[in-house]
Amino acid sequence: MIDLFRGRSFLCLCLIFLLSLSSCNKEDSSNSSSVRVGLVTDAAGLGDQSFNDSANEGMIRASKELAVETQVVESSSTTDYGSNLNAFADLGYNLIFSIGFLTKDSLSEAAEIHPDTHFAIIDEVVDKPNVASCTFKEEEGSFLAGVVAGLMTKTGTVGFLGGVEVPLIKKFQAGYEAGVKIANPNVKIIAKYTGDFEDVSKGKDISSILYSQGADIIYHASGKCGLGAIESAKNQKKDCFVIGVDGDQDSLGVIKDNEGRIVKTVVLTSMMKHVDVAVFDVCKMEKEGTFKSGHRVYGLKEGGVSLTEMKFTRDKIPESVIAKIEELEQKIIQGDLIVPTTMEECKKFEVKEK
Repeated sequence: MIDLFRGRSFLCLCLIFLLSLSSCNKEDSSNSSSVRVGLVTDAAGLGDQSFNDSANEGMIRASKELAVETQVVESSSTTDYGSNLNAFADLGYNLIFSIGFLTKDSLSEAAEIHPDTHFAIIDEVVDKPNVASCTFKEEEGSFLAGVVAGLMTKTGTVGFLGGVEVPLIKKFQAGYEAGVKIANPNVKIIAKYTGDFEDVSKGKDISSILYSQGADIIYHASGKCGLGAIESAKNQKKDCFVIGVDGDQDSLGVIKDNEGRIVKTVVLTSMMKHVDVAVFDVCKMEKEGTFKSGHRVYGLKEGGVSLTEMKFTRDKIPESVIAKIEELEQKIIQGDLIVPTTMEECKKFEVKEK
């Protein structure tokens, strides 16, 4: 069973200790083979319907399918990361996940303090013998999102909404812009950043600016800020859309009438970043006693990224668009198309494809 606590309070850590104490005693006497896995979210926490929730889905699956004991602690700020990671390690957890690139330093320090504990980090690489590092080819899924935007825009202008302007989010932007340009090199792309991943109102305000500048489709890679982008799209008088990220955000764009009938939807599709797959894979290694440190990379070929099935918008997207997506997806999987990971590479890619 998964128990969820807010990570910032001393009470939270005490509760984990009390819950784990009896479990430890039982393991010492009768169930020493039990595997316990802890997960520390980044400051956005659960309920982001995106990155952290996807990681939690991997924990839920591991609990059900692998019969491992799981515990999730939410971090309320960046200062929580180290204390939450070390609390799990001090309690004897076998494997501890740290979610997000912002947790890198705290994870690295915890791994040094607890060399006999296994750790895993999502979206960063920590080169230590007891750390498994999982990263994703976000550019590949973002490229497909860009193809959708480039082929579906009616105004000839699309937007990109990023969170913090760091290399990781630039990967999303580079892949997206390359996809837009290969679909339609005449489309204008406007990119703006919120500066964080948590301010929903800021995401809404900046998205409204993008729409006012002519964009009719926005792809976001901005955490909870993207929820604001969806709200902004709903409020526009003209037809405006969002492409979600990390988790399946398609249902968040649905607008219903008083009788519960769908009258409109503003999320075309979502670029799924399957953090749940990585979390489950590492849990499986731990359970089977085959934990291996090092860098694991998840792209289209590995099932690490994908677009959704477009449940609410499939009737709005022409078969020709779907066919183009599938064609380019196969080229990426087969290695015939290499998607850029930086804006510098993206500029060269654009010139090449023209």
